[in-house]
Amino acid sequence: DCLDKCIDKLQLNDYKSAKDILRAAVQVRKFKTTHSQHFSLSVLPIEENELKKFREKSKDFPDRSKRSFIEKMIKLLSDDYDYVFIDASPTIDVLSVGMLASCDTVLIPVDFDKKSLHHAAGVDKFIPTLRNTRVDKGEFPVAPWNLGLVFSNCPAEKGNILQNYIDETIKELKFTGKPYKTELKIYTQTKVAEFSQVPVICWHKSPITKLYKNLAQEVFLKHNFID
Repeated sequence: DCLDKCIDKLQLNDYKSAKDILRAAVQVRKFKTTHSQHFSLSVLPIEENELKKFREKSKDFPDRSKRSFIEKMIKLLSDDYDYVFIDASPTIDVLSVGMLASCDTVLIPVDFDKKSLHHAAGVDKFIPTLRNTRVDKGEFPVAPWNLGLVFSNCPAEKGNILQNYIDETIKELKFTGKPYKTELKIYTQTKVAEFSQVPVICWHKSPITKLYKNLAQEVFLKHNFID
């Protein structure tokens, strides 16, 4: 229960102890790639029941306090790393709000289906609210920046009919984030990686790894003009 223990320390403004609890919970996972190289990834795993219990703490803490706890925890850990990647729920709740408020940039993954697009639209529309809040408070930088949409779990051949539905829905929902050209398609290797519990990029020559590299180029390494 590192979440509860950390919150107890944050309530006492004991940031050192809170950080020690988080550091102890971080797991360093090492992976070997198909071209005999290694890379490591530090992961902070939180059990689903812990997150559920945190969401339901309405009697103990108002939502503002919950968001503050999440922001403080992320800040405490971010000092130890060059980059922190947060996998947040597409549903706007107290957890995702705290996570989004802690981010410098947000990349919204979306599947080729209507429900996923509607969830993504909720995040897309909420980002300006967070930015405006920082402006009102005089906080800088004004973040998070909306990097846009990336399509994942895409069929190998989507065809014109499905693409037209996607384009029409994006227009209807008035997305402000740009959709990227690189689409992450469904490949067998993705499922193999899921069963093996290793990142798919461990297979460095697989088609999905090449797509991830293309996406990184498109989003981060080439000129990318966003509003």
